[in-house]
Amino acid sequence: MIRGLMIGVSKLLQVCCNRKELIGYYDDCMSRFSNRSIFETMEVPPRYRMINPENVTSLDQFNQALRTLLDGLRRKAASGGSLRKFSTGNISATDFKMLYGLVQCTPDLFELQCNDCLRTIYGRILDCCNEKEGA
Repeated sequence: MIRGLMIGVSKLLQVCCNRKELIGYYDDCMSRFSNRSIFETMEVPPRYRMINPENVTSLDQFNQALRTLLDGLRRKAASGGSLRKFSTGNISATDFKMLYGLVQCTPDLFELQCNDCLRTIYGRILDCCNEKEGA
């Protein structure tokens, strides 16, 4: 995994050699560098989204399940210590389908910052992906 990350970082540096700030994702790793302090600083961008093209059949029931799931995940992730601000879970949604979720903040964020960030993201999920089975 470390070798893959180093190859990914090397490629990012080649492609983006004139940048002062960069965030790159490789498999299950994220690499970030900047010419400014990034610790204890909440930032929502960059955004990357993939939307499931299927529509839900019962929007109100689905949205209620989604809210319940995301609120629980947000609370658990935000209250994580300085080593882990991560949470996964699932909930029964519409038509006997399970809804799965994963949320994560960088562990240097304070609980309030992580809460605020995840709340912002949740609003964007509803804006971009309303009526869709997943995103």
